[in-house]
Amino acid sequence: LAGDALTDADYNVAVGFQALGTDVLGSRSVAIGFEALKTQNPGSAVDMYNVGIGFNAGQQITTGIHNTIMGGIAGDALTTGQANVVIGYAAGSVGDNWSRCVAIGRAALGNHNPSGTTAVVTANTAIGYDALTTCNTGTNNTSIGYQSGQRLQGGDNNVFVGLQSGDNIVA
Repeated sequence: LAGDALTDADYNVAVGFQALGTDVLGSRSVAIGFEALKTQNPGSAVDMYNVGIGFNAGQQITTGIHNTIMGGIAGDALTTGQANVVIGYAAGSVGDNWSRCVAIGRAALGNHNPSGTTAVVTANTAIGYDALTTCNTGTNNTSIGYQSGQRLQGGDNNVFVGLQSGDNIVA
């Protein structure tokens, strides 16, 4: 069942139950794990360059490209987002259309979910356990450290460095 639908795609690797399970036209992706990149399926033949490693990693990506996602339920709601790096359990696990973000650590950018139906460039960087975990609509934020910027929701252009830095800012 891994890569079961692949008919006109090239250079993919699929290992695991339903990994790349509905992809027909997307090429050059790697899916390793239960339902990794399960719904990747662009409307036309295209080089996707997505990597999904882990249980449900990148499970909902449909047309998003150039994403690197590793970890259990990491980036599992991402659909159209592009050029993201998501590493860690539940990192980037809620939003579907954000782009050009880095989320490294358990639940980093865990609730990031900007509005709209197409990929939104939010350019957030969250590195650390629960870094920017409640940042749903904020853009251009950098947060490095354990629970740094944890409560920030919609603020823009912030920099937090260190243990729980900016933890009380809710904006």
